[in-house]
Amino acid sequence: MIHKILLFCTLIFFSFIIHAQQTYHSYVIDEYASCAVYGIADNAGNAINLPQDVGKYLDCPPVISIYNSLLCYLNYDSLAIQIFDIENSNTHTLFTVYPDIDGISNPAWSPCGTKLCFVIINQQQLYGYTSICRLIVVTLNENYEVMNKQKFDRPVNFICGSICSSLSGDDFKFIDNNTIQYRRNINISERPGEYDLIRLNTEK
Repeated sequence: MIHKILLFCTLIFFSFIIHAQQTYHSYVIDEYASCAVYGIADNAGNAINLPQDVGKYLDCPPVISIYNSLLCYLNYDSLAIQIFDIENSNTHTLFTVYPDIDGISNPAWSPCGTKLCFVIINQQQLYGYTSICRLIVVTLNENYEVMNKQKFDRPVNFICGSICSSLSGDDFKFIDNNTIQYRRNINISERPGEYDLIRLNTEK
């Protein structure tokens, strides 16, 4: 089973490399109040002309992350977390969020780039949450479509300003392609600030 999982991840990884002919990054175009407007550039520094129905969501975005040619953002009209394939101009919806949550994090990407993990903060534990946060892990196929989604309610650490967010790479991250580490909230009574692991279900 482990060999099959590694082979699958390797195949997807090389498929992603083929799709992503070059890498991209975000940059700040303008700032106002506590917000920023972002643009996207290629690895040569050339600005990318995004479709208007994608670019408009980079004005003070609560979510913005790039992995190779994939831009992840929050569509605040439909409340959908989406990825836009810059190379092929395709948009895919990963999942939607409730309108009255306290915030959502930027994603952590797995080492092979096939999984994304987000933290949703919901301190009132509405909608059946059993903890103040929910980690959502989506697994993508070679066409960047969601083929699996897993949810884990945990007391992840976060900070709040105008919105709340956990910090990818610090409050939570992938240890390997099938393991997530998260930091327990520093304001809870049980083991505050300690780190726990989540082993992902590797079945599709």
